[in-house]
Amino acid sequence: MIAFNKPFTVPDRHVWVVDTTLRDGEQAAKVVFSCEEKMEIAKHLARIGVPELEVGTPVMGPAEIVDINRIATMELPCQLSCWCPADRGALVASSGCNVDIIHLSFPVSDILLRSFGRDRNWVINGIRELVDEAKQYFKWVSVGAQDASRADPDFLLECGSEIAAAGADRLRLSDTVGILDPIRTMDMIRRVRALLPDLCLDFHAHNDLGMATANSVAAVYAGVECVNVTVNGLGERAGNACLQEFVMACRHGCHESCGIDTSSLYQLSRMTAAAAGRVIPVDQPIVGDGVFLHESGIHCNALLSDPTSYQPFVPEEVGGLPSEFVLGKHSGSRSVRHFLETHGMPAGEEFSRELLLDVRSAAVRLKRALHPWEVLGLAGVPDIKGDKNEKG
Repeated sequence: MIAFNKPFTVPDRHVWVVDTTLRDGEQAAKVVFSCEEKMEIAKHLARIGVPELEVGTPVMGPAEIVDINRIATMELPCQLSCWCPADRGALVASSGCNVDIIHLSFPVSDILLRSFGRDRNWVINGIRELVDEAKQYFKWVSVGAQDASRADPDFLLECGSEIAAAGADRLRLSDTVGILDPIRTMDMIRRVRALLPDLCLDFHAHNDLGMATANSVAAVYAGVECVNVTVNGLGERAGNACLQEFVMACRHGCHESCGIDTSSLYQLSRMTAAAAGRVIPVDQPIVGDGVFLHESGIHCNALLSDPTSYQPFVPEEVGGLPSEFVLGKHSGSRSVRHFLETHGMPAGEEFSRELLLDVRSAAVRLKRALHPWEVLGLAGVPDIKGDKNEKG
């Protein structure tokens, strides 16, 4: 059991989700949340059972601290943490935040150390000094190995040993530029876990190669207790591991519980996208408007018999709109019959097949699926204007 999660442990929870939408998510280029938007997102995340929210970076200045403390006044049923670079001045600034958890981030790869004009001794000395001081201000101290995926493996282990010896409560292993794959993710975490069997491990993934969610699931298999996510995968460059993808992958892929109520993930996704000024792609996993939209005749035929035949779960599980069939180039005659029946027009096999040919021909000509009113027109039904408002 993770020491710092006891007050909010869900009985069947196995994975502790750290949502960093309000910190790393807002660091996405061109994204700015108002304080009210931050509070609304935080409230929704807490409502669905996310146990920890990383709510900001205090060193950004007084305005950021005000926002963090306004979220703290909400007294949400979750832990709040803030992110702090490995710098004493930043730590002192962070002490003005009413959160229980501070996350101190140390660059550990040689490439980042060179970029910052630092060396390995600076990291080791900083861990020894800052962790102890952070414990004077905060109830729990999390320490990050920034760019762990590009660090020298032996030095990463040395840092882990120092972090544990300094009395930190958690070690975060970060794939800062998203270069890992699931196999290398598991290998890195297993090496650290073997050396530090009792230290809580956290994993932070970026999506530069499109593997953030996969790497985060692999991290769970490898033995981490905590995983960082953001709503819609919002974050720098290609983003972070996606909250809704990770939670549903844990539930349906590796059968691990995150203790999250998934029934309003669709709503949370859209609310956050609106606040970020981002458009949700139609094929966005879990919450995209097209992911429960079906056209293929073979698929639709099977789905009419069993809604899980060509879907990993039903959309209602995430609060999405019901599955929907569209008629187009790839449709089959059973889909046509189903469409006609739902519009009060029982049709025989021969008529359905003839109409299917017309539907396919029109779809090829228009280069899209047909709207319901267009199909009804092909079926000889007089134009009903109300049907033109139907989603097709």
